[in-house]
Amino acid sequence: GGGGGSSSSSTGASPSACRGFRQVGSYTLLEVIGQGTFGEVLLGVERCTREPVAVKALERCKICDEDSRERLANEISILHRVHHANLLQLLEVVEEVDAIYLVTEHVGGGELFAHIVKKGRLGEAEAARLFGQMVAAVESCHRNLVIHRDLKPENVLLDARGDIKVIDFGLGTILSSPEEVLDVACGSPHYAAPEMLLGGGYLGQRVDLWSLGVCLYAMLCGCLPFDEPDMDALYDRIIGVDFDFAPAPGLSAAAKDLLCGLLHMPPDERITVRGVLSHKWLRASSPSVPPTLGLCGAPLDPNCRSLLRRIEAEHGLPRHEVLTALRRGERSAAT
Repeated sequence: GGGGGSSSSSTGASPSACRGFRQVGSYTLLEVIGQGTFGEVLLGVERCTREPVAVKALERCKICDEDSRERLANEISILHRVHHANLLQLLEVVEEVDAIYLVTEHVGGGELFAHIVKKGRLGEAEAARLFGQMVAAVESCHRNLVIHRDLKPENVLLDARGDIKVIDFGLGTILSSPEEVLDVACGSPHYAAPEMLLGGGYLGQRVDLWSLGVCLYAMLCGCLPFDEPDMDALYDRIIGVDFDFAPAPGLSAAAKDLLCGLLHMPPDERITVRGVLSHKWLRASSPSVPPTLGLCGAPLDPNCRSLLRRIEAEHGLPRHEVLTALRRGERSAAT
């Protein structure tokens, strides 16, 4: 996971107030806000800017087998590769003797799952806004050949503005080509696509879209479309696409149409990510879908040029290095 939970601690503490806390790189670690597989997730602050961050501490003694090391390297590689306003951003990796620290944005609004449970189910306007952001994040991943494979409301955080951040690429993978066929069954069974359960290979983009469909159903209906205590019965329902809209009798025809497009077999007839983004249900709700982060080679504003010259003069950092780091979304001495 990472990114933080629903901690309400003030992060604007003065530098003197932070003395006595553990220091990692340029960050002060304040308190534990979560627990991961390989160690704690802590709330921290950047010492100069006082910016709140989440720090996932990965204890080296717990990353001893090859599988764990590969999974960690894969997750870091993915986080470096994808940049979008609705994806949790990796700011820095700090390596120390006893642990590796992944520093990310701190997102303090809690899980989408808890938000759904608290409200019972979401209204269509709110669901469309949040779902539109999820789809935009996934589209950015797929464009960069990244498949998440574990999309669920527990892996979506809400920030202070009520916008979402998709987290946890621990089961993610980077494709060698858009048509690469995957064969590893992974993720949460309730969100797994039929073709993943059936074996024989699957396209990653299509299983992510199925999982998005389960997430949307959970938002609109307040429960899961496929839910059985017995795993065999659960798999039978998923493979048979056996669900209905009884939990949300007032659901609009457009919402049902989108859900049926996402929770659809065979996979090659499932709605595409572009089809979702242009779907009438999302368009009618006019969600604000943030653009991909990054400067993308846009012409520099004169004020930016002036600031870069000042940074070079005062800190001895070459302008081109600062600009390159910013454009890549890197967190370093230059940024």
